[in-house]
Amino acid sequence: MVEADISKPSSVIAGYMQCQISGKRGLSTLAEISAMSSVDRESILGSCVPLTSTGEDEGTENLLLPAISNPEAGHGITTMWGELAEELTAFEASGYDVIVDLGRWTGNKDRRIALAERSDVMLYGLQPTFSALAALDYGKKSIEPLRDAVGRGDSSSAVLYQPAVGGSSTREVKKFLNMGISGEIPFAPKQAAVFSQGEPSSKRMMMRDSYMSAIRALRAKIFKDLDKTRELIQEESDAG
Repeated sequence: MVEADISKPSSVIAGYMQCQISGKRGLSTLAEISAMSSVDRESILGSCVPLTSTGEDEGTENLLLPAISNPEAGHGITTMWGELAEELTAFEASGYDVIVDLGRWTGNKDRRIALAERSDVMLYGLQPTFSALAALDYGKKSIEPLRDAVGRGDSSSAVLYQPAVGGSSTREVKKFLNMGISGEIPFAPKQAAVFSQGEPSSKRMMMRDSYMSAIRALRAKIFKDLDKTRELIQEESDAG
């Protein structure tokens, strides 16, 4: 998982990992490497940490590339994003599925566009409120034309985070955005705090509640869409 959100330091380290490791390792390391040479597979893997609650290797194959520790410095990065996108695309051949969290999108001048353009599946997360819908509609207008140009536009969809009260219906959101809805995450502050604020959790909470059930359903939908997209890409490649 790549935390490419440049608006803040690592949410995973602060939340799920409960600040048990330093945030110095990650995209900050890659930015330094990119300034001197270029980003490659070895430097990416060397900048990752095991994606576990402690940040230590517990036999997991899941890796985290933490966000840039200094958000102000993140806005000054230019060439690294294109290099990173190219290298991450090649990871698929080694059996890696890469999740990239872009966080807040800043529009046409966002330098991380290569990551959005090359992704096989693109998910827009939002609450179904008027302000969020307006912001997302503006943001996707700077992304989707580029994805359409490389045959990826059909694999974009939205994920709805239900607000405490109110909000538009799924049908209304789908119609407004002209986009499919891949999942709906219920309003569950206690469960969400495990990942965002480092609150302790129980095995029962993680396995049986509706919040985690919704996340597992979303995961299944993403993999289904991913398989479909890759099949289409392969068919186009064979035909060409």
